Amino acid sequence: MLIVLPEACDLPLYQQIVEAIKEQLFTGALRPGDELPPVRLLAESLGINLHTVRHAYQILSAEGLIVMGLGRRTRIRSRPASPANKETEELLHRRWKELERDAYLRGLDREQLTNFVQAMLQQKEPEYGR
Repeated sequence: MLIVLPEACDLPLYQQIVEAIKEQLFTGALRPGDELPPVRLLAESLGINLHTVRHAYQILSAEGLIVMGLGRRTRIRSRPASPANKETEELLHRRWKELERDAYLRGLDREQLTNFVQAMLQQKEPEYGR
């Protein structure tokens, strides 16, 4: 696993780590069962505080993406077979509203946003979980 933190980014470091790991999950670079580096090792390789990495791992764990345990390796969790639950729906609804808002603020109308989303969905399906 390779994480490179951009030099100029508005996101806090822990969120950059979360996003980097999520992107690797989405693209298939990380797969269920893969081990993540220990907190201390990743912190040292990135030149950041280990509590920052621990916070990122805790977020990923709370989201159900990784499994952490004392004295055990942190691993990528298997993708749920049926992800449709109330919590997932609320998360996606909240993110959709953010996308709608941001598109509107950047001058896109609803039809343009719909066309954009459809174009994005036509792209190659991620390899996650295969």
